[in-house]
Amino acid sequence: MTKINLLNDAISLIQKTLWLSICLSMTVSTASASIDWPTAGWPVKKLTPADDLSYLSVLEKNIILHLNMARTDPSRYSQEFIAPRSAFYNNKMYLKPGGAENFIGLKTQEGLSAADEAAKVMSSTKALGSLKAHKKLTLAAQDHAADQSKYGGIGHVSHNGSTLQNRIERYGKWQHTIGENIIYGPDSGREVVVQLLIDDGVKSRGHRTNILKNDYKVVGVACDKHPSYGIVCVMDFAGGIE
Repeated sequence: MTKINLLNDAISLIQKTLWLSICLSMTVSTASASIDWPTAGWPVKKLTPADDLSYLSVLEKNIILHLNMARTDPSRYSQEFIAPRSAFYNNKMYLKPGGAENFIGLKTQEGLSAADEAAKVMSSTKALGSLKAHKKLTLAAQDHAADQSKYGGIGHVSHNGSTLQNRIERYGKWQHTIGENIIYGPDSGREVVVQLLIDDGVKSRGHRTNILKNDYKVVGVACDKHPSYGIVCVMDFAGGIE
């Protein structure tokens, strides 16, 4: 039996691990230096869902790309996308580098220590297989993202009371295990995945665990507008689905 963590309140449910992340941005007046976030040298085409998967947006495909980069080469991903962030913390404020974002800060709970911990864990994590995009999981994720867009909700239970298991079982029979990550605010695949890997303020680091869980083989991703946080992105994972 695994656990559902809704804002750090654990609730039991059959063979699932669900985690919630809320990421809030605020305006600050301190500028930071610019930095590149290149994907050069990564097998981008191999790790990105095929172009003909029209049910996924560019952002959703980019989230899957970064999930797969983090899984297939955790150490390199840490070196290129997590460790460099250490230069941009001012106490608990992470000052996003580059361009117009120079004046936008992310207020964290733990500050640099969480990013350093994530970088250390990732550097010693063994490579995993990539996740394949699956339409049935994407439909389940779309349902929840649309629900939260309409009603302004947060968490893993939809406005009508449906759970992750309910949403997935509308479309198919899941295999082995299922889980869900939800994040509010970030609007790039890199930032979505990096923030979930750092998992600031989540004692269990459950978002990171989901991303690096070997039992997961397929994923569905959906993003939608959110009335309070700008954007919500839902990632539904499974060992398989038919």
